Amino acid sequence: MHRKARRHQKNHETLFGVHPVREAILQKKRNFHKLYLNKTKGANKRLQEIHDLAGRQNILIEEAGNELLEQLTGRTSHQGTALQCSPLPESSWESLKSEKRESLDTLVVLDQIEDPQNLGAIIRSCGFFKMKALVLPKDHSCSISPVVSKASAGVAEWFPVIRETNINRMLEKKKKEGYWVLGLDAQADDEIDSLKVDRPFVLVLGNEGQGLRPLVQKNCDLMYRIGGNSDVDSLNVSNAAAIALHKFYTSSTNLGLVPELHSSKT
Repeated sequence: MHRKARRHQKNHETLFGVHPVREAILQKKRNFHKLYLNKTKGANKRLQEIHDLAGRQNILIEEAGNELLEQLTGRTSHQGTALQCSPLPESSWESLKSEKRESLDTLVVLDQIEDPQNLGAIIRSCGFFKMKALVLPKDHSCSISPVVSKASAGVAEWFPVIRETNINRMLEKKKKEGYWVLGLDAQADDEIDSLKVDRPFVLVLGNEGQGLRPLVQKNCDLMYRIGGNSDVDSLNVSNAAAIALHKFYTSSTNLGLVPELHSSKT
């Protein structure tokens, strides 16, 4: 019995928060076990919407008080809802090929980001600024956990996140495909405001404490920093990411204005 319980726990996790639970149900990427909703759902339009969405998908629904919801989620920030479901499946490069794009692609790579709050915030920014995908290393990077989904305001439930065994090999491959690799580093000479976004880019951000690893930095074609007050050491990685992604979003050239892109850099 003990072994079976552990296996069941491993195949399921508990999402919490209005946005993650709502998006998970809408996206239908997970297998759903049971939805728990606060008993006062009738007085909350967002919880009532989740109730109705789950009902249309025949998800088992159980009313729950705050005490049970806190036991299920391990926190008080559950917002009156918890969803027992399978882990979120990973995206693949193949799933991106069918998407039509109106502007130049920007991929985002996180080099060993291990804090779930930072990862969730970056995923949220990637979705908001219409990045193509986020790439994470398979090792030394946190999983797309319920905490990450909550920090992303549910964006993690639909934004493509791809795992790569070897980040440097992936960067070399993308450079052969015509991408330029740009690393973000507080010690770089050039500020990102001066960047001309006229080609596909891979934006690489490093670990919260160590920054980019030397070999990853060596694979970058360009290095830029976020301009600001030099008396402040640096920005949190998720804040720096948001500023850089805004630059790519507002500066990316329309594909109709770009001549044929060559696989080699000129």
